[in-house]
Amino acid sequence: MVERYLNLCFWASASICCYGGTKLNKKITYDTRHSYQYIDIYHPLKKQRLYEVCNDLLQNKIYLTDNYPVIDAGDSDMWLIDPVDRSWRFWLHSFLIVGYLVDGYTLFGNEEYLNKAITIVLDWKKKNGSSSDSEMAWHDHSTALRLMMLCKLFYYIKKADLGERDGQELRSLVQQHGDMLANEDFYIKKHNHGLDQDIALYIAATFFPDLPGSTTWAELALHRFWEQMDHLFAKDGSYQEHSPDYVYILIDRLIYFYMFLKNHGIEDNQELKERIEGILHFFQYVLQPDGSIPPIGDSEARQVNLQHHYDIGLYGLKALEQFLEKRFRERYKVTLPLENVFPEGGYAVFRNKWPYDVNTVQMLFSASFHSRVHKHHDDLSFTLFGSGHPLLIDAGKYNYDYESPERKFVVSNKAHNTVTVDEANTDISRLNIGKSGLSTYGLHNDVSYAAGFHCLYPGVSHRRIFIYLKPWDIIIFDDVRGYKDDHLFDQYFHLHPALTGSLTGPLVKANNSNHVPLLSIQQLYTNDDYSCEIVKGHQEPLEGWASSHYSTLEPINSVRYRVEGKEARFATHLNLSPARQTDYSVSWEEDEIHFTFDRRKLTVILAKEKEYFFLNNKQLPNNSIGNPKLKQALNEKNEYEYKQKYRYERKRKMRYLEELERYHTD
Repeated sequence: MVERYLNLCFWASASICCYGGTKLNKKITYDTRHSYQYIDIYHPLKKQRLYEVCNDLLQNKIYLTDNYPVIDAGDSDMWLIDPVDRSWRFWLHSFLIVGYLVDGYTLFGNEEYLNKAITIVLDWKKKNGSSSDSEMAWHDHSTALRLMMLCKLFYYIKKADLGERDGQELRSLVQQHGDMLANEDFYIKKHNHGLDQDIALYIAATFFPDLPGSTTWAELALHRFWEQMDHLFAKDGSYQEHSPDYVYILIDRLIYFYMFLKNHGIEDNQELKERIEGILHFFQYVLQPDGSIPPIGDSEARQVNLQHHYDIGLYGLKALEQFLEKRFRERYKVTLPLENVFPEGGYAVFRNKWPYDVNTVQMLFSASFHSRVHKHHDDLSFTLFGSGHPLLIDAGKYNYDYESPERKFVVSNKAHNTVTVDEANTDISRLNIGKSGLSTYGLHNDVSYAAGFHCLYPGVSHRRIFIYLKPWDIIIFDDVRGYKDDHLFDQYFHLHPALTGSLTGPLVKANNSNHVPLLSIQQLYTNDDYSCEIVKGHQEPLEGWASSHYSTLEPINSVRYRVEGKEARFATHLNLSPARQTDYSVSWEEDEIHFTFDRRKLTVILAKEKEYFFLNNKQLPNNSIGNPKLKQALNEKNEYEYKQKYRYERKRKMRYLEELERYHTD
């Protein structure tokens, strides 16, 4: 069956001729619409910017993305220069510049651009054998993206009359890439890099059906591709690598691949379409009301743009277009439910309405540990949007220089809106995968709630409950139980850089540039001795910083509530309309929380692995989420204290026996 599909390939190898540095003879018809006959790995540049980038590249001036300046490589070996960081080198070896030059050729008809792209590819081949001095030459991910760009280049080369020798060189380069990606030792399982490896290998097999091994490439690529999809995306559409920015990247890639399969009559395209629809559904919920990506995990707070795909007929894209594009907001009403929970992925999303204005509220709560890929120490953290922009934010990714102090900080527990224990990071080693997740949720007209646990500190469990009293109030209950008497518990809230914090006792107000309070944070449970402070831009150690954009840190106001003891209980009120008078009271005895607000009484019963909610003594419908690994971790936590006491007593007894032995020896 696969062989039959491969024979549908739009390109017979006999049409591939070769070229030197001579001027191309054959003209092509230019069309700015994407044909989906190949895969792009970047969002299209605007016409004027593309023109500038291509002309710069003719002078060896390298533009990769807006995260980096234009680099003048001059006569240097561009594959070995290191002007910025490892990510810059990664994108260089991924052949972004080849893609730009091909775009310039198709849009402006300048054959110099295509000649330059060919020259760059041959130069790379000459200088980057299997023993290349650059760690990004044969990086598992850059190899896959580079092969996609090679196929894009060949798509246009086939329309030109070229010489034979260099064409064989390029075919051998494709063969080398295909064999590398098919190699089991090179392949990255259970990782977004592996998904790109699969797509690249399949595209190459379709472009070059006559290359040795191409039929095997296609079969292997599709088999691996579906295994990767099942790992990366849960059945509810949520992404399991902890970073919404990568949902955006992969949606773009999957749409290209879906259309490629559709154009070539491949049966798998319908199943892929259904999966993409589910992913788009999840993505629309986690986006902030202004259409930006929340900087959770390895994400940047950037605006989403999928306009180049809007007309392909996916329902999820049409719904996203109506949500994102201003021209639709007044004419169309988003018909999706206001709130949603994605139990498998570990996300709960609360909001008061879909239309975006100064009164729109959204809160995104996450509790998940599916893999170590792009994982931060951020379990039970959340972001909050209101008054027209983000209020409480996550730290972002900074960059991928994993040893830098800035990167280590943004990944750390204290850079997220959660509770830290003993000023340490949670243990996110592979053995702890699954020991974090949602436990209970309920979505109702006036009140919604979600709860979750994690057991990522040795001997400590953290239960967090969010209650959204629509539209302006959020109550957070944190129940952190340790194993020794002198734990240090810190509860963090990180304000957006545009906000300043003022502290009056335990009450914090987040004010805009006009000194108008947009949010207040207050502790309601006063049985413990709390301290509170606001930290901004502290250097040693780093604290009070966020990285909403690549490789930049901005000073922010970080609110920290602190308490010491064997356990900690925080009952925190987030008020999104601080000018209102509010009247709340909380009592917390054992495993019962009684909370009174606006003459209504809410009771929360804390069971071992889930919660029960009662409003005015009437039980609210609940959804409980089973998580076997989390259940096991909670049981192990209860055993940890006993084991620690046993170890302590054993060590004390051994010290006593040693002292007794020394006494008798003397």
